[in-house]
This record gives sequence, C-alpha cells and structure tokens, in this order.
Amino acid sequence: MQSRSSEEKALHQAMYANGGSKLLSKPRRLNSYHASGIEQTAHNGKSLSRIPVNIFPKKTSTAPQPLHLNYGLKSQRKNSMAHSRFSPSASKRWMACPASIQLSESIPFVMDTTRPAAQGTLVHHMVEMLLKDRLENVSLSDYWLGREEEIDGFVIEVTEDMISCAEQYVEYVQQRQEELEGNLLIEEKLHIDEISPECWGTGDALILGKKSNRIAVIDLKSGKFPVDVEHNEQLMIYGLGALGRYGDENTTVELTIVQPTSFHRDGKIRTWDITADNLVDWGFNILKPAIDACLEEQPVFNTGKNQCRFCRAKDICNSFKQSEVNSG
Repeated sequence: MQSRSSEEKALHQAMYANGGSKLLSKPRRLNSYHASGIEQTAHNGKSLSRIPVNIFPKKTSTAPQPLHLNYGLKSQRKNSMAHSRFSPSASKRWMACPASIQLSESIPFVMDTTRPAAQGTLVHHMVEMLLKDRLENVSLSDYWLGREEEIDGFVIEVTEDMISCAEQYVEYVQQRQEELEGNLLIEEKLHIDEISPECWGTGDALILGKKSNRIAVIDLKSGKFPVDVEHNEQLMIYGLGALGRYGDENTTVELTIVQPTSFHRDGKIRTWDITADNLVDWGFNILKPAIDACLEEQPVFNTGKNQCRFCRAKDICNSFKQSEVNSG
C-alpha cells in the first residue's frame, strides 16, 4: 500500500478519534463507480462471501453497543442543523444537477408538501407507534381507521391501505430483527461528516446484527411511484452514516426498501447488499465529488426527467424551460 500523505494521515487520525468508532477511512481511487466491483447479493438467509479489504486499520477499542430500541440516543453531532442542505431524500436530484441546490436556496422557503407526502408522514407516525409499542390493548386499525389528521395543511383520513402499509413494514422489520438477533434503532440521525457535515438524514429503522456482522437499513416508501433499491443514493448515504458509527471493515450493509403501495418487478420488499469497502469507495469517489460540484461558484445545470420531477426551483430554471421547449 502506498504511504499516506500528511493530509491523509491527519484525516485518518481524526476519523478514528475517541476509540476508533468511525470507519470512513479514505479509500483507494477508482476509475469509476461501476469499476468498484460492488457485491450484489439478494438476501436468502445464507452466509455471504465478502471482498477482502485491508484499507481499514484495526480498532483499538470497541464502540459501545446502543441499547435495544434506544430511540432517545443522542445525535452524533452536538449542534445539528435543523435541515440537511444535502438531503439524502433529494440526493438523486442534486447529484444529477449540481446547480439545483443553489437555485432552490434562492427561493424563499415555503412549505410545499404534497398530499401524498403528508399521507406518508402519517403512515410513518403509525409505524413509530407500533415499533415503540405505544398502543396498549388496541390494534392499529381500531385506533386509527377512519380518523382524520391534519398534516402540513392537509386533512388526511386514515384508510385501510395506510394501516396495511404500516403493518407490513413493521412485520418485516421485526422479522429481520429476529433473524439477525440484532439491536433495533428507530428514526436514527445518520451523519457523514468525513464527506460533508451538511449531508445527513434520518433512517426509518436500523438493525445492528449480532448473529452476523451486518447492518440492515430498512426504509419505508408509501408512494405509488416504484423506487429501486440497487444503487439507491438515499439508502447508500444512510448506510454510510450507519457504517461509520456502528460498523467495521468486515461489515455488510443491507439496504432494503419496503413499498407495499406500488408494483415493482422485484416485489414489495427489495434488498441489496454492499460491502463496507465498496460503500466507502462510493462515498469518497462519487458522493463527495457530487457535493463538491454543488458548491462551485457556477455549478452545472443538468436537466432530466428524474432530477427535475420534484425540483422546487424548476419554475425559475431557464435550463428546465429550454429543455421543455426542445422536447416540444
């Protein structure tokens, strides 16, 4: 292995401060993300072969294990920002169009939540009630069905489909927790300060496996638009945050989307595995340059169907307007 520069050594030492609880050691450079040889394995309950890695030094101590259902766990950062500038949920947009960040920030903030998003918020609230066992001697349906709740200015009536969506997610999380004999963390704040202190998010559910060296990141999607799990930027950012705090060089990160409300060729529950080595490679060689591109004085505009669909700045974006004209 090539010797590290003084700058790399300083970064390495900073990331292993306080007992070596952080893992995001700067990896080798890759020519491209697809050249990294990402290990893709469908979950089948069998042991998985792992690509050997030697870029992570041995830890000098073991990070303390979080308590089961420790949803009161303190955030990793003392002065956490109210909003993530590089939000994982919007990463597909800003990674594809660097200029979208600064253009969106030029618009006065207005709560522009849609009805489906408000409905999703309510479903997540039901999930939290179940996972935290806040219902006593009453079912989710008995408590919620037919109730009306105001979420972000929308009055949402709870339907059987919403309840079923929450129940299916919770059933999978509990099943996977039992299989992994793991600790469950709910609504965990996940930061990747080594890449950018302005990129962080909240994971719906994390399972820290005891039976195997595996971290499961399980995300609930309640919308109608099907979401792929393979190479999913949002979940990979969550995975990096979880890996840096709870994992080591041999950890497999298991990314799962549970989406009962939409048809997908791979089913309602979709899982994709990635090794620690390859996830860290992606973080430094793909994610970090994408963030840096957003911070340039004159970032690049790059229009496209996926990144423009939910961009709040498209009404004032000349590039988007021109693309609409060209598409006729």
